Amino acid sequence: MDVARIAISDDEQRLLVVYAIQRLLALAPDESTLLREVCTLLARYRHYRCVWAGCVEPDGSVPVVARAGEAAAYLDTISARWDDTPDGAGNIGWVVRSGKPMVFRVSEPVYARWRQRAQSFGIVSLLSLPLRSDEGVWGVITAYSDEPEGFGEKERRLLIGLADDIARTLQLLRVRADAASEAARSRNRLHRLEAVRRLFVAGAGELDARTALLLNEGARSLGLAVGALGTIDGEVIRYRLYEADSVASQQRHAVAMKDTVAAVVTAAGRTCTWEDLTAGTLAPTTFVIREGFRSAIATPFDAEGRGYVLVFLGRRARPVPFQEEDHVYVELLASLFAQFVRQSLQQEQIRNLQAFDQLTGLPNRASLESRLAETLALRDPAQRPFAVICIDLDRFRGINTALGFAIGDRLLSDCAERLRGALREGDYLARVDGDAFGVIAEAPTPEAAADLARRLRDCVKQSATIDGNEVVISASLGIALSPSDARDPAEVLACATSATASARAEGGGRYHFYSREIGAALDAKRRFHRNVLRAREQHEFRLYYQPEIELRSGRVTGVEALLRWHDQERGVRNAAEFISLAEETGLIYGLDRWGLHTAMEQVQHWERAGRDLVIACNLSGRSLQEPALLGDLRALLYAASIDPAHLQIELTETVAMADAGATGAFLQECRALGLSVALDDFGTGYSSLMHLKRLPVDVIKIDGSFVRELPEREEDAAIVRAIIALGHSLGRHIVAECVEEEQQVRWLIEQGCDLAQGHWYAAAMPPEQLEAWMDGR
Repeated sequence: MDVARIAISDDEQRLLVVYAIQRLLALAPDESTLLREVCTLLARYRHYRCVWAGCVEPDGSVPVVARAGEAAAYLDTISARWDDTPDGAGNIGWVVRSGKPMVFRVSEPVYARWRQRAQSFGIVSLLSLPLRSDEGVWGVITAYSDEPEGFGEKERRLLIGLADDIARTLQLLRVRADAASEAARSRNRLHRLEAVRRLFVAGAGELDARTALLLNEGARSLGLAVGALGTIDGEVIRYRLYEADSVASQQRHAVAMKDTVAAVVTAAGRTCTWEDLTAGTLAPTTFVIREGFRSAIATPFDAEGRGYVLVFLGRRARPVPFQEEDHVYVELLASLFAQFVRQSLQQEQIRNLQAFDQLTGLPNRASLESRLAETLALRDPAQRPFAVICIDLDRFRGINTALGFAIGDRLLSDCAERLRGALREGDYLARVDGDAFGVIAEAPTPEAAADLARRLRDCVKQSATIDGNEVVISASLGIALSPSDARDPAEVLACATSATASARAEGGGRYHFYSREIGAALDAKRRFHRNVLRAREQHEFRLYYQPEIELRSGRVTGVEALLRWHDQERGVRNAAEFISLAEETGLIYGLDRWGLHTAMEQVQHWERAGRDLVIACNLSGRSLQEPALLGDLRALLYAASIDPAHLQIELTETVAMADAGATGAFLQECRALGLSVALDDFGTGYSSLMHLKRLPVDVIKIDGSFVRELPEREEDAAIVRAIIALGHSLGRHIVAECVEEEQQVRWLIEQGCDLAQGHWYAAAMPPEQLEAWMDGR
């Protein structure tokens, strides 16, 4: 607020200054900001030569903490004091000792020591104001004027009233910011606490390390020797003690509750203090007294259904009582510990989601790959050969189709248990895909690997009865041996996967070892790998965009991003020609990440151009298993600075249902980032209504195979009507894909379908062509 420009009289200007400072008092975040802004406001809008604020220190000094004004340099060589010294005989010393405001002229004898310098800066008179509390004067504000009568009665009343308000506000800020028992420590305590809080809220470090660091910080801030965290376990409390300034020094004690201060504070349900532990009601056998401690402050708290006690201990009795600020500080630390415990459990749950399959409880593909890398790094395969066996259930999708998704899940869990039972101690089993498992096992000879493969094949082939349905399933197995087939983790797994595909191609129910012929196919994949890397370097990948049309209005509401490869040898290639190979060779995540980045750049461009379009980006099922996906998505959104509502994550129904629990958790995170979610190719997978209801999906896209023969083919029409009704009942928007004829558009409108995409409107096209198409509609 430009007070000088608004005011039309001196009185009005005073009132506006009062308003500005009162507003500042209400909003100032800390002491230094408040004093700096007060000095600036008074110097600028009351036209003082200089205004400064100082803090009264016990050593007699009054250091400058804030200053403003054209003559602020006057203070550069001034030593302000309030004690019985020559520098303490001036205006500052008088005001601090008397506790009263006072106007001085530089011509007065009391100001002789500073007169010459003051006059050189155009200073003629000054007003010093004490900042008081119940304990006395703890600060001073001084204003300098170039007029002999610069501080008339109205001016004095204004400034004295403001000084009282400032003092009260500063006192409140000080109570909030520090614990005031030791001046230097108090000013820094909450700043250190805030730094520690930020560190741990960000999730840095394991729980033990975070506990040690924060207990160390708390003990130092309170001036005590030891911080302790007690975990209550029935009639026993388990303490961890941390010496201040020595995070690595950690002692553990299990003590009967009745012999601890924990019993006192948990019974009281509040923070308790002991200035002298030996002078109260505690027995000499109490644990802390036996350990040589003489003072303590402790508070109880609960976290995730468990009781804890936070204790800080001193080796000497305290000469002064603990202050209320100490209680607040310790209780705040306890609340942070409770938060750390919750975060630790949540992180553990997240790690389990990332490392384990939620249906079978087995490690997932990422865990298998990690174990395989560790196995190769920690042992010499030439001395201790091992096998990787991939197990694919044959025709599992048909069982889901015939008997339902729930029975399919039960069968997968049953197969996982059978496979566990067929393995030896030390063998490693993981679920690596929807209907696929992987095993790492010692195999001194190919015969030993074959024996294990036969046991695994036969245990899967056993019949099972689920909900009255007898289910028989077989499996195709692929075996890769290390070091004979490969020594690199990715190559060993690729060899086993290729061998599995070979076994499945011969009808399943058998196992194949990796062979040269299979290797030739693997070489083809390697060539593909090199070509993709070259294509990325030479910018041969592009995103084309197919519009999505609101059926009733004909308005373009969004587009689906579709990957195209401008191959130097084969021309423009659709994603369907190479996505499966990209998944098999581990390149799909890089392509998906590139697609997200490119789509966000396009959103940026369209937002600047005023185009309100949502871009839907497809993600592969393999990308969903990538631990870095969510973090990369957050980082890309942050870097792009786009409206997340303009980006949609699209998954096929099959991908979403492969691990509905993990997929649901990921999609919830996407929704939390502001993104919408679409379920693509709906009707071709094996969703149960329960899973569909729980998935956080905004849009359901009807697979084109049900749309192409509409409305003549009655079976497809019945399915599409059901999907539209089901989706609307769940609050989802419905998109029909592959719309190619006008009669399909009319029929879909009659059925209440929301959106459509297909060649009737436009094929996928580069962004520049799409913009021209939209502008020409």
